[in-house]
Amino acid sequence: YTFFLCSRYKFGVLFVLLFVLLLLLLSHNAPRLLLETDSMAAAAAATATTTTTAGDNDDDDGPPGNTNLRDSSGAPNWNAILKWSVEEGLRQEAELKAKGVAEGGRPKPRTISEEDREWFLKAIESGVVDEVKRIKEITEKISDDPRGDLLATEEEEDERVFVLEELRDRLESVDNAKDLGAIGGLTPLLEGIQSEKWEEIRAMSAECVAVSVQNHPEAQKNAMSCDALRVLLLALQSEKHLNKKSNAKVIYALSCLVRGNQEVMGMFVKSDGIESLAKSGLASSVIKTRVKAATLLRHASVSSEEAMKRTIDAKVIDIIAEKLGANVNSQNASSSSLTDLAQEREAYIRLLLDVAQRVDFMKNEDAVNQFRSERFVQTVQNCQTFVDASKKNRDKMIDEEEFIVAVDRLRNMLK
Repeated sequence: YTFFLCSRYKFGVLFVLLFVLLLLLLSHNAPRLLLETDSMAAAAAATATTTTTAGDNDDDDGPPGNTNLRDSSGAPNWNAILKWSVEEGLRQEAELKAKGVAEGGRPKPRTISEEDREWFLKAIESGVVDEVKRIKEITEKISDDPRGDLLATEEEEDERVFVLEELRDRLESVDNAKDLGAIGGLTPLLEGIQSEKWEEIRAMSAECVAVSVQNHPEAQKNAMSCDALRVLLLALQSEKHLNKKSNAKVIYALSCLVRGNQEVMGMFVKSDGIESLAKSGLASSVIKTRVKAATLLRHASVSSEEAMKRTIDAKVIDIIAEKLGANVNSQNASSSSLTDLAQEREAYIRLLLDVAQRVDFMKNEDAVNQFRSERFVQTVQNCQTFVDASKKNRDKMIDEEEFIVAVDRLRNMLK
């Protein structure tokens, strides 16, 4: 029968079911509700007794007595409960109005004293950090010993790195990055990059510089006025840090400084930046450093004819061919290094393809020799063998569609 009603009178049945559910909930909560209303009624009756006679209480407009909330059988008297609820609400509303509360339950505006106003403003200011002020405090704090020469323990280094991490996070804001140069905050960071004692300070200082100048022409200009390009190139060329992880951050800072700024990129090229990347960046034993070096080389090499000529003269094609061949021939690579190896392959192959497509072979005859060298041809063949083997075992191969396409294009170019 219920199914018939549901199919014939869907909305009506839904309403009935909701009403029944409401009755069940009320029945479940009835004892508690009755206890609460009974106690309130008893309190009201006791109060009324002090001002009225027992006979007057029967005609009182206050909350009903306990007998009014139950019928003769002791069951809840829903009509009485509803009536009491409405009357109680009206009574409370009248009391609020009498106390000066405006219509709709909203209190009238209160006049704030000058003392309260000052307290409120101080409370607000205490919870808001002045970004420029905080950045200046940090840079002044590290200015006394930017390279960490006076630090004696690793705990002290960790404290310095923690402060630099805070600075890096605040420099994510474009406005804060612009203000860094105005308050002289770049100088201690560039000094920190030259630290010979603490790798983490060197790396984090470079990262702060990178974040502050990335895609920010005004910040790049400020950094150049602080001789940032020279400092970063010298840091990259340091033999002591050749195989250190911090060199990856140094190249990251260089990349953020020159990319998107043709003038600075030209100065980078003229300052032997391409040769430094080929000699120091690609020679590193740290895979992340080699990846960042190859990526920056790819952008720098095609930035001008002079940059392309320097790329060819620095034997970058031969160096990359050797590195790529070693990569695809790597055996027993751990699972944790598979992603890094894939990123390295992609960085190398994209560099080779971009140079091959953009180089003027008539003006750079050595480019023909490098691309036709036995090493390069063998590397491309090894890459194709790697791709063919990987296709048979897709479960173990990281998706490298761009690498596969680039290998195919280089093979066609050789043909």
